[in-house]
Amino acid sequence: NTTTVFVEDPVAVVGTDSLAFGSVGVSSSSSNAVTVRNTGTAKLTITDTTVTGSDADSYTSPATAGGSVTIQPGDSQSFAVTFSPTSVGEQSDAALQLETNNPGPSSFAVNLSGSGIESNLTSVGSTADFGSVEIGEQATTDAGFENIGEIETTITHASITGSDQFSVATTSLPLPVTDTTALPVTFSPTEAGEMTGTVTVTTNDGSTASLPLSGTGIGADMH
Repeated sequence: NTTTVFVEDPVAVVGTDSLAFGSVGVSSSSSNAVTVRNTGTAKLTITDTTVTGSDADSYTSPATAGGSVTIQPGDSQSFAVTFSPTSVGEQSDAALQLETNNPGPSSFAVNLSGSGIESNLTSVGSTADFGSVEIGEQATTDAGFENIGEIETTITHASITGSDQFSVATTSLPLPVTDTTALPVTFSPTEAGEMTGTVTVTTNDGSTASLPLSGTGIGADMH
C-alpha cells in the first residue's frame, strides 16, 4: 500500500521588493505599505520586523513595535511604513526586514528610498527704507520674501528686532515654490532721528529670512 502524506506549509508572497516615497518635505511625512499574502495551507507567522540601514532613522513602521503577526492561509496583511526625513537629500540606505516561518526563504527585505527636500526663504531687495515720516504719523511698506526652495511652505511667524518704532503682524502666508510674498511692515516714529531694525520671518518647516529696515522720524517743523 502507498501512503500519501500531505505536508501543510505556509507560502509567503511579498507584494513588492521596494517602496519609493519620492520627495518629501523635511519635518513632513509620507506613508506607504507592503502587503504580505499567505498562499500556502498553514499559518504564516511574521516573527520579527525591523528597519535596517544607515538611513533607518528616517523610516518607521508600527510592525517593528514587537510581537508576531499571524496570517491565515489565503489571507494577507499590510505593513505600513512612514518616511519622515529630518534632513535634505537622498535617504535610501534602508530596508524593511521581515522574518517569517516560511519554509524558504524565511527572510524578506523591502528596500526603502526617499529624498528630503525643504523650502529656502530669501529676502527680496537689500533693505526696506521708509524715508522720512512725521512724528505721530505712520507709513507702511512691503517687505518681500521669495521661496527659492523645492517645496511649498507657509510663513507662520514674523518679528522685529532693533527699534520698536517698527511693527509687523504675524500672519499665515502660503508661499509656493518660486513665488514671492509681500509682508506689510509699519513705521510709526514717536521721536526724531534715524532708526533701524530687522524683520525676520519663519516658515512652518523652519526656514528663516531677514530684511533690514530703516526710517527717519521728523518733526512738523522739519519738512
